[in-house]
Amino acid sequence: MDEEVERWRVEEEAAAQDEDSSGLNRLGLAYEAAARLGDAERAFRSAAALGDGEASYHLGRMLTIRGRRDEAIVAYREAAGRGETRARLNLGDALMDDYGQEAEAELQYVIARDAGDTDAYCHLGVLLDAQDRPEEAEAQFRAGAEAGNDVARWMLAGTLAESGRVEEAADEYRIAAAQGSREAAIDLAVLLVDLGDLDEAERYYEEALDDREAAPADAHNAYGSFLSSQGRFEEAESLYANALSQGLDEVLLNYANLLADDLVRLAEAESVYRRAIASGDVRGHNNLAVLLRGLGRESEAKAEYSTGMEAGDGLAARNLGIQLLSTEHWSEALAPLRRAVELGTPGAHKDLGDLFAREGERDEAERHYLAAVELDVPDARFNYGIMLKEHNRAEAMVQFELAGAEGDDAARVELECLRAELSGTGQSVEVSSLTTEAHLSFYAEWLPDIDISSVLAGMHEVIAQFPYVVLSCLDSARSVASLPSIQSFAASRGLSRDVLGEDLLLDGPRFQLLATDENFLTGFDEVWFCQQRPYVESPRGFVLTSDRPIQGSPPQAVRAWMTDADCELALGDGDGLNYITSSLGLARLLKAAVAAG
Repeated sequence: MDEEVERWRVEEEAAAQDEDSSGLNRLGLAYEAAARLGDAERAFRSAAALGDGEASYHLGRMLTIRGRRDEAIVAYREAAGRGETRARLNLGDALMDDYGQEAEAELQYVIARDAGDTDAYCHLGVLLDAQDRPEEAEAQFRAGAEAGNDVARWMLAGTLAESGRVEEAADEYRIAAAQGSREAAIDLAVLLVDLGDLDEAERYYEEALDDREAAPADAHNAYGSFLSSQGRFEEAESLYANALSQGLDEVLLNYANLLADDLVRLAEAESVYRRAIASGDVRGHNNLAVLLRGLGRESEAKAEYSTGMEAGDGLAARNLGIQLLSTEHWSEALAPLRRAVELGTPGAHKDLGDLFAREGERDEAERHYLAAVELDVPDARFNYGIMLKEHNRAEAMVQFELAGAEGDDAARVELECLRAELSGTGQSVEVSSLTTEAHLSFYAEWLPDIDISSVLAGMHEVIAQFPYVVLSCLDSARSVASLPSIQSFAASRGLSRDVLGEDLLLDGPRFQLLATDENFLTGFDEVWFCQQRPYVESPRGFVLTSDRPIQGSPPQAVRAWMTDADCELALGDGDGLNYITSSLGLARLLKAAVAAG
């Protein structure tokens, strides 16, 4: 290599002496390919000094790569003045991203577009979309697509999908995919999954991987995630292994996630998460921390969350805040949650709203709740309404009505309660044993004349949203995992399951099929409904079955386990129903179910 570089330098001196700008350009590109950026800059600068517009463009690129943005803008302006329209695109990007000069950036894009550069339609459309000018952005993407720009067509499809025009979006994705766009094939497959057409979706995932030796990591990740979602874990693992054999370390995180879904391979999952981190994927810190928390290794998890936050991962920052909240370190949670907001993690606004509401700082809580509502964060409007109930019932009713219109059943119950209380009809659902504080709390109560099967039937849509279900007691038997009856019952129905100590972990959606059998859940039973996969069994020494009516707040060990597993609801029956929930909305729904008979 040294001999080749020395030969390039001899050629560079000759080209400079002969004022051969094209030769200098060629040598600049060769230096760049060899990662000799200083030499590349020198060659491009020499060619630009000879009036070469292409060299000025490459000089601008090189200065941008080397972090000298002010000098890069000068070079791009010089290249644009020499007729290099692609330099106008880079100039516009720099003006918009680094200096916020959107008006001049738009002008540069328009000039490039009118000069015939079809990539300008994409840049202009992105700018207009960021300025909340969606109709104009769509028009630019559409014009670029009609001009034959595949990227513009792909962006048009994405815009149509975001606006809910999914059939139009699918048509555009199909055209772009037929023209060879892997990105369009992947996005079309995702859209088709949402539409329920799994066969066609898989066809497009496979099309994106048509040449697996040349396919990028994101194509492997997309298809692997699809295979995992369909329970085809061995195929997904084989796909990731193939990608890793090609040096595509970007699949390590997805591969680790796959392993973490298998309780007997958690050590492998931890090892692969650490490989992902070593490869430079900062998201690995957060995912590893989730695994460590599930295994009860809280201090190690906190360290990983902190490292992820320092590396710029907003989700790690938010989860660090949530971990601190779960252990009632309220003041310590504030900094990571604020950092999560700075890093663009929408859910952290709701968490901050909950925290400030708990501390009685209503103005700050309201600011964060409204920001979360604007970003469509689940439960933000509901929690905002709960806070407002304390001092502004009229506005609380407005928020519950809006949340109810968005499909929040718990908000509808709250609204009915408030209307009944204000009208004096006495028809409100009594929840005297519950606090109205819906922030970072747990609610527990014994309800008469109801059992788990009735809850599953009456709240089917709500219960079906939980992806994981833990059975810790079945017909008074505590060692559920070893019961021959439950093992054969689940196996005969093809239900995926794993052992958690003495508990049984079931796939949530398929649990619904199991629960509909009249011979199931007929005695004293305990069921825990989780949003994340638990890695350890439910708390030992705690009885939730309703032969012992629950009184007061659940023990700290139970609250900690439910927080770690993101377990929002626990039910125990036999003589009436005991419940524990972290959601006041779910508590209201349970009370309403009793009131409805």
